[in-house]
Amino acid sequence: MKTILITGSTQGLGLQIVKQLASNSDIRIIMAVRNIVKGNEIAKSLGDNVSVTELDLASLTNVGKFIKSWNKKIDGSLPPI
Repeated sequence: MKTILITGSTQGLGLQIVKQLASNSDIRIIMAVRNIVKGNEIAKSLGDNVSVTELDLASLTNVGKFIKSWNKKIDGSLPPI
């Protein structure tokens, strides 16, 4: 199973990408979001292959925390355009 990390995934293009990929059960989608509550609501509606992690790209402290805590393989990353 491939793991894809998607930032900006609670709205706009990022959310549309998550919705499209969620239908493929061979892909594990990690929604990297600022708003965990909103992210969890979206993930819950999309399926078991979608999960949420906190990542606020506007905060270097938060980015550092994310990097230190991440221990999974990422096969791809899709930032919104």
